[in-house]
Amino acid sequence: MGYRVLEQVQLLGAAFVLQLLVLVVYLALRRRRLRLAHVRWIAISSCTLVTIRLTLVPTVIIELPPAWSQLPINLVPLRTLAAQLQHGYYMVPLRNIGGNLLLLLPLGALLPLASWRQAIATGAALSLAIETLQLLMTKVGWGMRTFDVDDVLLNTLGCFIGYLLHQAAVRSAAAGAERWRRQKGANRPR
Repeated sequence: MGYRVLEQVQLLGAAFVLQLLVLVVYLALRRRRLRLAHVRWIAISSCTLVTIRLTLVPTVIIELPPAWSQLPINLVPLRTLAAQLQHGYYMVPLRNIGGNLLLLLPLGALLPLASWRQAIATGAALSLAIETLQLLMTKVGWGMRTFDVDDVLLNTLGCFIGYLLHQAAVRSAAAGAERWRRQKGANRPR
């Protein structure tokens, strides 16, 4: 578990640095400055690449794809969560619940979402697409993944939490800037 997490963090860092270098060279050739919006989009694409790696790249190729009736599908909300919380080893629910919450959290924080409704819709749509692709990939023999509605719920919640964290950071920065402006104005000689 620890090694796999470290591997994914390294992959995210490498993707970010590589894209940043490409952008810096591109902007230098075009004689333009690097802006915060550029870094934001690089972070979004890096998170997207890692999400694809974690969810869609098969860990095991199976020779004979299962029949549709044998595919692991959970359409009952909270069934898997309840079973995992009953598990005797604490890492099982921590890894699944924490991992699913964290999967789309960076995208919720980085995407320019206009409202909490848009954050929920974006998280649900992305998660549903991931789960559907996992199911189809299992059907054709590209790995053994499951379709679980609990993953959709947790991924959506993670995207929403990311949006809330972004909104809190924006409000905090705006309040700090306003305090600084007031203090600067109060210190001016008249």
